[in-house]
Amino acid sequence: MKVPFVLTIACSKGGVGKSTVAYNLAVEFSKKYDTQVIDLDYQKSISIFNYNREQSNLEKLDITPVIKNEKHLKQLIKENTGLIIIDTGAFDSDINRTALLLSDMIIVPTSDSQVDLYGLILFKKVLENLNKIKKVKSFLLLNKIISRSINKTAVSAFMKEHKNYFKLFKNLMTYRLDYKKSFESGKSVCEISKSKAGVEIKKIIKEIGEYV
Repeated sequence: MKVPFVLTIACSKGGVGKSTVAYNLAVEFSKKYDTQVIDLDYQKSISIFNYNREQSNLEKLDITPVIKNEKHLKQLIKENTGLIIIDTGAFDSDINRTALLLSDMIIVPTSDSQVDLYGLILFKKVLENLNKIKKVKSFLLLNKIISRSINKTAVSAFMKEHKNYFKLFKNLMTYRLDYKKSFESGKSVCEISKSKAGVEIKKIIKEIGEYV
């Protein structure tokens, strides 16, 4: 990955694992790049994770809390010389759209359920509007997948209909307790010994490198 680079984790639907993806990627990328995290989620999940990390005497992430001003966001990105990871909230707003427009890559977490996939229609409409201004790169990352029982029919049908807006990651994140444990301990799943979830994240990081 060449820096400066802006990676945004976004989806209009809540509960799809945006912050889980964001903090796991941020911890691992920060070991190689100068990494800044911008927290646009009013639930502040990634900031809470950072507090847990501090309590575990681990090196904290460089996090800028919720920004309400698009001008400030643009300035942070303009001054960036490393990697910026933006964790957005599950809502449509001017500042979220600004983040998407200024991103080099957008990762959109979702499960394989028809409910979550249908929820992406709203986000697709956002991308549709943004593409009138600038072509944005959005990648669908399957998350919370029950091992060996992925709903391939629903995913394939969605991708076929919306392939102009999303590219599907080859790798995915399965439903594992280590993702919950990692948040509580302030560790990435890669920092948990013998974690299969850590293997998943490492594969996703490698795949990100193949796309940029």
